[in-house]
Amino acid sequence: MHSLNTFLQAGRVAALDALASRIYSAIPTSRQQIFDEAISLSESLGSAAEYYLRVMKKVVNGTEDFVAKETKRYVINTIAVVSP
Repeated sequence: MHSLNTFLQAGRVAALDALASRIYSAIPTSRQQIFDEAISLSESLGSAAEYYLRVMKKVVNGTEDFVAKETKRYVINTIAVVSP
């Protein structure tokens, strides 16, 4: 199970995971401030932050359903990869 867990964590950035969680659960008027924090942090992370920023921007702009669609896509793709 260790290798599956490692696979599922590949490319993840803990600090951005925390900000993503905060931005998703924040009230809409607070989201831009959290997004600005993510932008500042991303300057030191380079391309590892691109996807995080793209998703966070969609949440800031009020398209939370994007997260649900991406989660569903991720789960389907993960099952396809780990299933024999």
